[in-house]
Amino acid sequence: MQQVFSPEQYPFRHRLRVRYSEIDAQAVVYNSHYMVYYDIGITEYLRQFAFNQVEHAARTGHDFQLVTARVDYVRPIRFDTELEIAVAQPRIGNSSVTWSLALLTTDDAALFSTGEIVWVYTDLANETSVHVPDNLRTLFSGPPLSA
Repeated sequence: MQQVFSPEQYPFRHRLRVRYSEIDAQAVVYNSHYMVYYDIGITEYLRQFAFNQVEHAARTGHDFQLVTARVDYVRPIRFDTELEIAVAQPRIGNSSVTWSLALLTTDDAALFSTGEIVWVYTDLANETSVHVPDNLRTLFSGPPLSA
């Protein structure tokens, strides 16, 4: 079943080319790399806001931890494909952030996968969820620092 992709659903894009080390014996991207691509997309999305997760965790004692990861595979990605990692602006709950993601061709002609990542904001010392602070809510939903 082919999914309908709407480019306006995903305002942020990051481009990359599939490397040889990411393919399997069938010459397609090994399934776990889809999650790596999603992680790259989220990291680049946050970079546009000058948000450094490592620095933030060291300074505040709070960090985001993965609680849900879903990939819906639509079609295989082949070696040397130039693709875009598409990231939708996150939905922010009381203590969680939900990311919507997609992998597609650079011209939006083919959709390879869609997915969802859910993070919970935690106090690292006692490993409990805490409220996502207003400054992060504002930062993640605001306009990028560099366009």
